[in-house]
Amino acid sequence: MSKLKEMISNENQRVSSKRVVAIMCVLLLCLAFIAESLGWITTKDDSALVDALVYISMTCLFGTAIEKFSFRKNSNQL
Repeated sequence: MSKLKEMISNENQRVSSKRVVAIMCVLLLCLAFIAESLGWITTKDDSALVDALVYISMTCLFGTAIEKFSFRKNSNQL
């Protein structure tokens, strides 16, 4: 359980909502692809929903990656 918390936490050891949303979207996409390949559902009619999950997960993951490269001033440096 500590590995999961470490994975979704940011540098300040706080849970990042972007990472939680991104992981949830990726898991839902994996479930949708598995269910479609097994023939349980068809996503031809719901392709907009699948596209939305892809865009949300990409945005969250890229936002988290960009956060790593942004430099913030510490309050001690002011």
